[in-house]
Amino acid sequence: MADEQPHEQAEANQSQWRKVPAAEIGVPAGYVYVAARATEKKLELTVRVEKPLEYCALCDATTGSLVKNGITKLKFRDIPQINRPCKLIIMRQRYACQHDVHHFPSDPLPGIEEQHSWTTRLTRYVRVHAGRTNVDNSADTGLSDKSVAVIHAEHATEIDGRQKHVGKFEAVGLDEKYVAGKPCFVFVDLVAREYLELLPDNIEENIETCLKLYQHRDLVQVAVMDMTNSYAEVAARLFPNARLIYDFFHVVKLASDCRNDVRIAAWRMACASDKHLFSDRKYYWKQFNDCEDWLGEQGFLFGDRYPPVLLAHKHFLLFLNLLRFSTDPADAACRFDYWVANTPPSLQKYFSKVIKAIEERRDGVFGYFENGSTNGPTEAVNRNLQAEIDKGRGFNIRGLNQRMQCKAEIKRQRARDLLMSGTVEPFGVVSDLSIEASLQRTDRMRAQCHTKLKQLK
Repeated sequence: MADEQPHEQAEANQSQWRKVPAAEIGVPAGYVYVAARATEKKLELTVRVEKPLEYCALCDATTGSLVKNGITKLKFRDIPQINRPCKLIIMRQRYACQHDVHHFPSDPLPGIEEQHSWTTRLTRYVRVHAGRTNVDNSADTGLSDKSVAVIHAEHATEIDGRQKHVGKFEAVGLDEKYVAGKPCFVFVDLVAREYLELLPDNIEENIETCLKLYQHRDLVQVAVMDMTNSYAEVAARLFPNARLIYDFFHVVKLASDCRNDVRIAAWRMACASDKHLFSDRKYYWKQFNDCEDWLGEQGFLFGDRYPPVLLAHKHFLLFLNLLRFSTDPADAACRFDYWVANTPPSLQKYFSKVIKAIEERRDGVFGYFENGSTNGPTEAVNRNLQAEIDKGRGFNIRGLNQRMQCKAEIKRQRARDLLMSGTVEPFGVVSDLSIEASLQRTDRMRAQCHTKLKQLK
């Protein structure tokens, strides 16, 4: 019994309410503070409407014809305060209309989403914290995780409508991301470096159906993709005025893979005592550049017994150096033709893969040297998608798309509203989440990106 009494006393203390003064509480706009109380885990804020009902909207009766007819207490969820979930209790005055008693009007409720039973500023609060999981937002606000998902879904619908009907994009990136072992199509705005779309598959018909909803496809000037997918035909149909460019990083990666094929062939042909010299893929090629002693000691391995790994390494470096100093697409094409013509016969079968890939896509590959467009922002979005998948552990494609759209919107808001102008409302709520304000932020960010590009040139 002695052990049970302290435990019961602790539970009693946790359930005890204490009064909270008005100075510690942020009352929603349009309401007047009445009372507040809190325990260690929750807060209840009681308010009343600041401006009571002045006339009956149905019969235009004046205040003289309205008689008070009791108070109704309504409960809504509000933003967390003093590190506790807050429940807003509104003392709503009801009236009886003496002019026509068939109805009983009540005070208006500003800033309340009655269809959802929470305040408008709570909706803004959850939207601003879109980077957190639904469970974390649920524990912070007192909403259920499904209610948090509903807020994100409604926000994503607004963003998606703005992007498809009003958004103007000059450079886009097309890529794929494997989610739960299934390839999904990713669509990115390369100028503003923003996420746009995630489709549950990479079927061309579905991609074309979705992207046709974008109203200003004719304004796209550049479409960048990697060399491992077949989006070129779809992009050519959807973006008639765009220059199709293959990401040059993937071109270099393909050449590096061809060089590595030589190492693998040498490893397979090596005797048991020499196999370990070819097996360290991570540091093998690094030894050629950083350790001359290692190169001299292992020089006998680069003779006629094994495929010419040293020659393959030098030929790969020649490929990089030739294209590094290219000034335009024509110059890059001439340098590439020189590199192909000087490929040693012993390496032709190993480097044929990269040669064939570039020959089939010459205009798209060498178009990189005209404007330097890459799919780097798309790869960054793919990394953010993977981080979101690892954090959520259970998002479906639709929910993942909604969360990424909300996060992209919050990134745009914070970049312009908080960092540049410095205007911050209480509790960290961004000032304006409307579509018009979002469009203005997008235009300002796009202009800022263009200014930076001109400075670099």
